[in-house]
Amino acid sequence: MTSVDALPRPAADRKADHLRIAAGPDGVEAAKCLALGTVAVVMARPLLQAAQADRVDEALRVFLDQLRIATWAAGAPASAALTGSHLQRTAPP
Repeated sequence: MTSVDALPRPAADRKADHLRIAAGPDGVEAAKCLALGTVAVVMARPLLQAAQADRVDEALRVFLDQLRIATWAAGAPASAALTGSHLQRTAPP
């Protein structure tokens, strides 16, 4: 089951009555979370792991590149413009 299918309805259809924060391991998952109505994405674990290897700059660069590519592929002009309409349902394998 995909993340989109698990929701009773797209988050974009709901009123913003509370703050939505999600954890995303990479930029693609962050883009999905933003499209579903999240206002912030937390990525503590990937950054902590990168910090142990002294590679935080690289981890942030990769994350932002993934987010930019996912946003472009979804057809949105910017990550802040992602909505549920940018998501596509996929058939189960």
